[in-house]
Amino acid sequence: MVAVSSLCLATLLGCSSGSDHVDVHQLAYAKCGVPIREQIGEPSGHHVRRSAAEVQHLGDGRYRVAGVATLTIDGEPGQADYDYTCEVAPDADDLRGFRVTRLDVGEARWIGRPDRN
Repeated sequence: MVAVSSLCLATLLGCSSGSDHVDVHQLAYAKCGVPIREQIGEPSGHHVRRSAAEVQHLGDGRYRVAGVATLTIDGEPGQADYDYTCEVAPDADDLRGFRVTRLDVGEARWIGRPDRN
């Protein structure tokens, strides 16, 4: 099954070189974006952006993405930083070729907002 999933992922991503080449690390990073935003919450006026993350290959086509997501709120000073870890595995049925298998988002660390800590 793993060989088939890896083959499907390779087929989905393509094997071309140059500007058409798809970086699997970038795909793993992108796949984690929506679940992180959903866990933190991003209603109107709230903005979540993620820093560059460390992407680690775990074997069998799986990856761990670890980084910091930052929440800002329109009209309010400061920001909240959230450490996160997201793991993805191959999934031929998904547009990006991955499914999230684990997501951990830490507690908010407010910067510039003593009333929030």
